[in-house]
Amino acid sequence: MALLVGCSWLKDKPEDEKPVSEIAELCAPKPGSPFAYRKKIAVLAADMSSSLDARDLPGLDVAWSEALQQRLRDNGRLQVVDASDQHLHVGERQRDWIMDLARRLGVQFVMVARLNSLHVSRSQFGIAEYAVRLPKVQRQIDAELMIFDGYSGAQLARSAHSAHLEGSEREVVNLEQRPVLGGSFLETPVGEAMASVLDAQVEEGQDSLACLPLMARVVKVVGRNVYLAVNGASLVRPGDVLQMFRRSGVVEARLGAVEIIRVFPESVIAVYRGEDDVPRFTEGMYVRAW
Repeated sequence: MALLVGCSWLKDKPEDEKPVSEIAELCAPKPGSPFAYRKKIAVLAADMSSSLDARDLPGLDVAWSEALQQRLRDNGRLQVVDASDQHLHVGERQRDWIMDLARRLGVQFVMVARLNSLHVSRSQFGIAEYAVRLPKVQRQIDAELMIFDGYSGAQLARSAHSAHLEGSEREVVNLEQRPVLGGSFLETPVGEAMASVLDAQVEEGQDSLACLPLMARVVKVVGRNVYLAVNGASLVRPGDVLQMFRRSGVVEARLGAVEIIRVFPESVIAVYRGEDDVPRFTEGMYVRAW
């Protein structure tokens, strides 16, 4: 089961300034807006609800993140940044933590998987000391995928995926302590079940992000030139027109259009095409595709 909880983006209005709101309208671009841009996303270490359930899966938090990253890279629709050394901050300041991390890594989105259950249960017949353990073993894998907006820290999407295993101890438990989510481990029943959950997370994550516009921070303004924290791998091209905004607290102001004129491996230069004077650079300035 999957649930898209909304797009934390800003609704276009005639006014120059408007409050930030969580509205899904920007999931549909204006006519002529390109879908082809590759957005940048950081993938954190997986959250583990219970490490006791994963005693046979050492290093699963990092291995899950790395496997998720590799699947996303193989698809080619996103730029993926390895943040498997980071664990999601839990608490009141989670939004601030997400925004700070996204700024430091230069990403638009932050993704994290949460492993809620890896529980193994063993069937038995009888009561107390008279119980006899049966050879059948079961394992439940319950996982969630969460995606956060790096510009507001808001959670954009949350989806749940699961798999159920039933078989012998050797089929359900990683008795040989094989390296998790790699090599021969993926040929085992437990490895195949985990791979199916990972594949579902990749598909759901990409679908959740597909409708959202590319966004990039403005790093400086020199004359009419606007320097953007976006790279050539995002597939922006000279001649593309983006919209520039300034966000201050819960208010954003539309500043006018910019046109891409130079694309470098790690940066882009645009020229301001707005009708008014070139806006003075401040923190919180960014561009988006629509």
